[in-house]
Amino acid sequence: SALAGVGNERNVFAYVTSGDGFYADGSFIQHNTHAYTGGYGLYLINELAVVLEAVAGTPWNITDPGLANVYRWVDDAFDPLLYRGGIMSHSQGREISRSGSSEHGYGHVALGAIARIARFAPPADAARFRALVKQHVQADAFRNFISSAPLASAAIVKPILDDTAVVARAPRQGLFVFGGMDRVVAQRGDWAYAVSLSSKRISKYESINGENLRGWYLGDGAAYLYNGDLAQYSDAYWPTVDPYRLAGVTLDNRPRADAGTSSPNTRDPRTTKSWVGGSLVDGLYGAAGMDHEAAQS
Repeated sequence: SALAGVGNERNVFAYVTSGDGFYADGSFIQHNTHAYTGGYGLYLINELAVVLEAVAGTPWNITDPGLANVYRWVDDAFDPLLYRGGIMSHSQGREISRSGSSEHGYGHVALGAIARIARFAPPADAARFRALVKQHVQADAFRNFISSAPLASAAIVKPILDDTAVVARAPRQGLFVFGGMDRVVAQRGDWAYAVSLSSKRISKYESINGENLRGWYLGDGAAYLYNGDLAQYSDAYWPTVDPYRLAGVTLDNRPRADAGTSSPNTRDPRTTKSWVGGSLVDGLYGAAGMDHEAAQS
């Protein structure tokens, strides 16, 4: 559980500057060196939303000012990674290799959590979250939320869809540099572009428990183009894509051993480079780069 080991509410709400947790720039790290907003970060906010809703309006209501950070997570960590109902693969770590996993399945968990948070958030935040949820659910032509979601989530989201007073917002636009997890996202309304990088801080990929055995190049600049083809990364993309030829990466032709079958560092590879990241101009434009270091080369 993403909540395991959390000693008190201040710990779970607080931003971190190293190690696991949410960073002020919207990054989420788990297992020390892996980008995991769409994995462990998703489990955290989903489980936390249930607990917070349960205690809202009771004698156990959370009064810690750190609760406001949860609303910031929606805006800064999750919203930039959502595209028409799906949450981007480059934030899901090794979970992209799991049977049945999909960007839209995971994205719907995020939307359900955000809709639940809107039930106890301050009015301005709640209105913004409902408009976000309505936008993504209506724009997702790949996976129908109501027919695929658990009943508890469907019961929360359907009233938002039926409420004519809730106006779906326009798609969010901007350039987002997640320096804490070496990820970059450009959102432009009818398309988006994402890049997955790595450094001495962030591993190229994670492979444990026999999962993601061929993620060798995921952190070598792997690029994702999102457009009207919503099935692109959700319809058995990862079991069928050539792991040697991911879009955007620089590589060679030598055969690679499955992760975990040779030296231990093949399961959690980082480079020696610190110059990785990007800069922004007015939140819409910018540049990103990586001092690239290939594995064993």
